[in-house]
Amino acid sequence: MKLSGNKKNGRYAAGSQQRRTALADYNQGEHNSINESARTVKKKKKNRRAGKILIMLLVVVIALAAVMYIVYKLGVRPPDMKDWTPPGSGPSAAPTEGAGAAPETVFTDRKGTQYTFAILGMDDGNGNTDTVMVANFDADNHKLSVVNIPRDTLVNVSWNTKKVNTLYSNGGIESVKSGLSHLGIHVDFYVQVDLKAFSTLVDAIDGVDFDVPKDMDYEDPAQDLYIHLAAGPQHLDGDKALQLVRCRNAYANADIGRIETQQAFLRAAAEQILANQKKLDITELANIFINDVTTDLDLGELIWLGKEFYKTDAQNISFDMIPANYYDTVNKTSYCTISVNEWLQLLNEKINPFKDEIKAGDVSILTRDGNGGLYVTNGVWAGKQSWGSGGGASGSGSGSASPSPKPSASPSPSPTPSPSPTPSPSPDPSPSDDPSPSDEPNPSDEPSPGGEDTSPDISPDVPVDVSPSPSPSPTQNPSPSPSPTPGDSAPPSPGSP
Repeated sequence: MKLSGNKKNGRYAAGSQQRRTALADYNQGEHNSINESARTVKKKKKNRRAGKILIMLLVVVIALAAVMYIVYKLGVRPPDMKDWTPPGSGPSAAPTEGAGAAPETVFTDRKGTQYTFAILGMDDGNGNTDTVMVANFDADNHKLSVVNIPRDTLVNVSWNTKKVNTLYSNGGIESVKSGLSHLGIHVDFYVQVDLKAFSTLVDAIDGVDFDVPKDMDYEDPAQDLYIHLAAGPQHLDGDKALQLVRCRNAYANADIGRIETQQAFLRAAAEQILANQKKLDITELANIFINDVTTDLDLGELIWLGKEFYKTDAQNISFDMIPANYYDTVNKTSYCTISVNEWLQLLNEKINPFKDEIKAGDVSILTRDGNGGLYVTNGVWAGKQSWGSGGGASGSGSGSASPSPKPSASPSPSPTPSPSPTPSPSPDPSPSDDPSPSDEPNPSDEPSPGGEDTSPDISPDVPVDVSPSPSPSPTQNPSPSPSPTPGDSAPPSPGSP
């Protein structure tokens, strides 16, 4: 009996082992292949996830940039422009002596995109302003016009010291706006710069190269003021620039000389800014400006104005001083009395942003007439007419026709009304008295009052009023003649410095 089955079984057993090994190898290969595929799939998924995250981050960044750009564009904008009601056309000044108010006039139509600014340099001492400037920026033609108003300029206010530098300490910025409005200056915006801010702003533009006109040495520990500058060209940092613009004692004409140096320094600073605008980022400067000054402009408006200013040619920047007798005195106190005609011409040419011309009747300027008396251009006194040692009474005669001559002449004419039955003789002397009426129109002799303005007040007026007093009728007739002219001929064109 053959045992073939055992051999067969053995052979098949060995074959089965080989098959199992082959199958295991195959399965292992398949498993490895599957694992590799799985790893590849996972890797691809990870890459896709990372790509999606990167895309999402990129989208977020782009969206944020777009939002910031929109906010920037919306924030950087031209300032709004405002209408103006001049004080001469309504009850803006405090009426006294029963003066009535004319119907209001509102200035609305602008010459273009023009803005006006009041720029105040603050005094650390008693709250007064140390420097007062007004400016017009024409953003269409890229012109900047600046006018300095000396600190002693006479203004029509109710308190006793009637100087422009007292406006801020008697009511803050609103009082400044009102006082400047009396001079015919509409203020769109104000910029208030204290001593520290000025120094910081000069340092922000890396200082200014400037030729100091005089040796300057002055100390006042009470004001923490120490000035030590040598004459000659030099580079001024913020501290030295502050010493320069604060110094008055180095000049024979004090504040007037200082204003001339301030204007020269500001011109040099403006020219340097315009020449180096690529290095001086306007947004950065605006941020410094907004943090160190007091203003009613916001950051977006400042940036817009700065960008427009960067388009300005240095030759289109002008500096002037309000025309006045800079060496007048009232009540034994120094004042600058405005030359109305010259001021209105400069005002309309460089500062007035409106199409309508500003006239003498639109302003409320307290100044001197051709005879040296005090008067107000629109006839409305903010304080007592007797202010100025009586000069106000005779001066207001030019400003308001009837009330003034009567008070000034009333002491002597009170007897003369009784001779008034002699109207017939009065025509006879009237030809001989024609010289005195011809003296009365001294507005035409305005150069000569420049001399008497230095010691003005009532003394020059008394002889004028008394001499014609014997014939009341001539004095009554000529007195109205100055009254129409106060706005036009009242300001003497007294000495410029």
